[in-house]
Amino acid sequence: MWLYSGCRAVAVVFVSAVVIGCSPSAQDVRRVSEETVATAIASIPRPTSAPTVTPQPTPTPIELPPTVTPALTPTPQPSATQVIFPPDASPQPTATPQPTPAPQPTLRPYPNFNKVYLSAWPSVFRVDTREGSGSGWLVSPGHILTNHHVVEGGDSVTVRQADSPSFPAVVAAVDLDRDIALLRFDEPAEILDPRAKPLQLGTITSDDVAKPLLILGYDGALALTVNGAAGKANAHAGVLSLVLDLRVIGRGVHLVIDATVDPGDSGGPVLNSDGQVIGMTRSVDEGTLFAIPVDEIHDSLSALTRGEGR
Repeated sequence: MWLYSGCRAVAVVFVSAVVIGCSPSAQDVRRVSEETVATAIASIPRPTSAPTVTPQPTPTPIELPPTVTPALTPTPQPSATQVIFPPDASPQPTATPQPTPAPQPTLRPYPNFNKVYLSAWPSVFRVDTREGSGSGWLVSPGHILTNHHVVEGGDSVTVRQADSPSFPAVVAAVDLDRDIALLRFDEPAEILDPRAKPLQLGTITSDDVAKPLLILGYDGALALTVNGAAGKANAHAGVLSLVLDLRVIGRGVHLVIDATVDPGDSGGPVLNSDGQVIGMTRSVDEGTLFAIPVDEIHDSLSALTRGEGR
């Protein structure tokens, strides 16, 4: 009879005992069996106890610093422009623009040139040469101013005035560039009209454009009186049209005047409404009068009186 794998030695001993001893008694067999079983049981190895496990030290937990999540820097957003809407309002009708009335020109009374003429004409002379005649005016005691082209070609001329007898004068100096000649006479004062006074010089600028002017002179067609006198000078009213500066081409400065003048008026004075000389008649071209401005006369007189003529 087999027990389990741990009792295999019991069977072997039991059989050996039977073989060696012949006919053992039941008691012996029982005793031997008990001893054998006891021996066999004692020889059965006991289970080895599990090795003692040395306890490992409990690992000290490592405290890690808390993970710091970097704060996200917000991307700056553009500032929103505040839009202010006007309050709702019903559209107002747009007024129809009215045309601006054109400014009306201020009408200025035409100056009374009669007084100017009566005061100035005794100071205006007729200048005769062998070639023709022209006009001149008293610029200073004993001196008459005229155009050079009036006296060109002669050193002496004959001067006539109003109802007075004629008298001689000499060409004292000339300004060829400006077409000006200065005459000198030595006749006694009683020969002149007592109303003859040197004419006052005025001023003229481009701001005077459109102002009325008075031109005095002796028309060559006028007949002399029986005693050779010239009578009164003619008067021509006009308007300053332009101050023409031609100095860049060597032609000087000219007054352009809208006035009707006649041959023989060259050298005569051009007067403003105050009776002042602002120019001297020089030439006529297709009905347009060109006059020498008073500034040119000033400069020429300064040179001529210093003997810088010609």
